[in-house]
Amino acid sequence: MEKAGQRTNVATYTFPFSETIEKDSDLFGANVLGRWNRSMGSHSNMSTQIYYDRTDRKDPTFEEVRDTLDFDFQHSFPMTWRHELTYGLGYRLSFRRYGLGPNSRFRPSASHR
Repeated sequence: MEKAGQRTNVATYTFPFSETIEKDSDLFGANVLGRWNRSMGSHSNMSTQIYYDRTDRKDPTFEEVRDTLDFDFQHSFPMTWRHELTYGLGYRLSFRRYGLGPNSRFRPSASHR
């Protein structure tokens, strides 16, 4: 877990109607990568890659956690004596969860249903 200094002005209900908060932000991140390659014959190749990333940030006024999963597949083989065909598939999925700190409020201007 890493720390980053943070200085934030927060609105208050009493004079002078703002307060400066000096607090460290908690930062965390990790990722892992897996790759598999296979040679199929003299000129045909196949590869698969999976990647996962996690970031976590907690500031005095905002918190965010993000998980990202990425998948990639490729296959290449000769078509003719001068051409090679490569095709593949890729997919990325990312989830984000966020929240506001104890001194923040979020009120949307309109309600959507």
